[in-house]
Amino acid sequence: MRFRQQLLMASLLDFYSWNVHSLRLYRYKCAPLNPVHWKECWLLLQNDGTVLWYNDKQFSAVKGQVNLRSAELHFGQRALNEPSLHPPRAFTGHRDQFCYFALVDSGPGNAVGRRMEQWFVAKHRLDLVAFMCAIARIFKVGTEFHVFVDSSFISSTTCASDRFNNPASCCFSGPSSDDDPLVVPCKLDSGDMYNQLKSIVGRKAEQQQIPNEPPTEEHVSKANCLVGFDIAVTTPLLLNNQPAVACEEDDSEEAFFLFDLGKLIRLHQRWIEHLPQIHPFYAVKCNDNKLLLSLLASMGVNFDCASKNEIETVLSIGVSPERIIFANPCKPRSAIEYANSQNVRYMTFDNEQELQKIHSLYPKSELLMRISTFNYNAVISFEKKFGCNPITEAPELLKKAIVLGCKVVGIWFGCRESSAYTNSIANARKLFDLGNQFGCPLKLLDIGGGFSAVHENGALPFESLAMEINQALSFYFPSDMNVTVIAEPGRYYAAKPFQLCTRVIGYRKVAASKITENPADDADIGFMYFINDGIYGSFNCILTENTVPQGQLLKKRKTSKTYWSTVWGQTCDSLDIILKKCQLPELFENELLLFQNMGAYSLTVSTEFNGFSRTKVYPYIKEDDVDSFQPLFLNKANQWNSQ
Repeated sequence: MRFRQQLLMASLLDFYSWNVHSLRLYRYKCAPLNPVHWKECWLLLQNDGTVLWYNDKQFSAVKGQVNLRSAELHFGQRALNEPSLHPPRAFTGHRDQFCYFALVDSGPGNAVGRRMEQWFVAKHRLDLVAFMCAIARIFKVGTEFHVFVDSSFISSTTCASDRFNNPASCCFSGPSSDDDPLVVPCKLDSGDMYNQLKSIVGRKAEQQQIPNEPPTEEHVSKANCLVGFDIAVTTPLLLNNQPAVACEEDDSEEAFFLFDLGKLIRLHQRWIEHLPQIHPFYAVKCNDNKLLLSLLASMGVNFDCASKNEIETVLSIGVSPERIIFANPCKPRSAIEYANSQNVRYMTFDNEQELQKIHSLYPKSELLMRISTFNYNAVISFEKKFGCNPITEAPELLKKAIVLGCKVVGIWFGCRESSAYTNSIANARKLFDLGNQFGCPLKLLDIGGGFSAVHENGALPFESLAMEINQALSFYFPSDMNVTVIAEPGRYYAAKPFQLCTRVIGYRKVAASKITENPADDADIGFMYFINDGIYGSFNCILTENTVPQGQLLKKRKTSKTYWSTVWGQTCDSLDIILKKCQLPELFENELLLFQNMGAYSLTVSTEFNGFSRTKVYPYIKEDDVDSFQPLFLNKANQWNSQ
């Protein structure tokens, strides 16, 4: 598991605490429910593994050996490669040079047992203010900090007075004994320090308290969206943007996803650049990974849900109900009642029976009528299943909704081809005009999904598609109409950030004709490979979307010789085939195959057929992308206004 230790046990917040002095602070065992124990679990290391200080009370209990492989937090590359360390006691004299911090996130939704503890270290008192400023860039100002300050450090300086000018506001109550650190809660809600942090963040800070139980109100804008997730900050682990070296050190026999958070941020920036007037409502059905949802929510993305469970998932991460659209034209009664109980107002319909059902169960809901459109290049066509005809059915259905007393607020359609978008936008404009004639002015246009960040399967490049959409909207819905336009991208956000890492678990040498079905290839060699995932797992898209993922070898070859090959999935089903006929070099057991752009409709449709578990996801971020997270934590994303 060396790869996962290196990739996963480093922390985004650890990187933000800076490598100014190349120091890392470890804790061997945590006791999150008993802060007194924290002071006995410290190990201070340089990046090269040199032990600067350790607490002999804790480590004497383990006979002076610290098994970092079993520790809960691991930072620093050298330390991770050492199975055990022997802290020399001679270095304990260095303890008076450092102050130690433990940050406990107190944002809503984090019960006592789920609090995230994160260690920081700063050398000398001049770094203290900068240190707290760095924390403020990540967490909302006013979050309760528990600051662990070495007693000899505090007693030998005037840090509290000359750096903060108001020691009382920082709760420094004075030094404790020489042996034990001083544990002081620091509530940054007043004083010069508070004002300094407040000016950095640029908005009013609000004091937060650790709740006894998760509250129901929205907390995405109040708490760090990364709380509760293990995220890596990679340095040289990625070679040419691929986890080549690191993956080869992983000894797991299970496939896994690598989730590149930086790619997700860049995709959203790309959306804002090319479709600035269209509010994205992410299609949860595409990929419901909770970290993905949390990051999207923090960036101001809203959510398209198709079921009660999806609504529950989105609400559970703190998204307010007005940021959700229940975009399923045929819903069970219990789901409508649940949406009513949670105040999820927006939902879709495309027939009279659904209209009557919604009106009887949720009369205050705000409805979008789904119209059909013809899609030549749609990956999955819904036209036979959903949508009323915009010419022959929609006008009459709109009349019935008005007579019934339903509040219809907009039109919904979904397509993929640029010409289909233009035609559908034109049809929607006719219905908007009709609504005005009927005394039912419409305010919301939902252009659905079908966006892709990857140019494949005949999909129009995103920039070209955005240009077509913007031109059509400018013509049919000029700005003076004050119509709000939304969209429901799924694969656009989900596909590209996820890479699937699989491993060859076995292979057979066969006649090439067995693969090519050409007798002329009887004398040639072919190979059949078996990997640790398949169509019942992450490759379900082969069946449902008619795609053929292309594997990428992580080990370079000295020769360019290739053979006819077949790549099979891991189940006993003969239909479980990934690549039926392809040219590959000779592969061996445990060799890795990486599949790019695998985040869309893979995790959400996978099964446990044959007893194989669902593929795990390991998120990471490259050092170069860390600064991109600052706008997320400061909540400067353009939020959806449903009013």
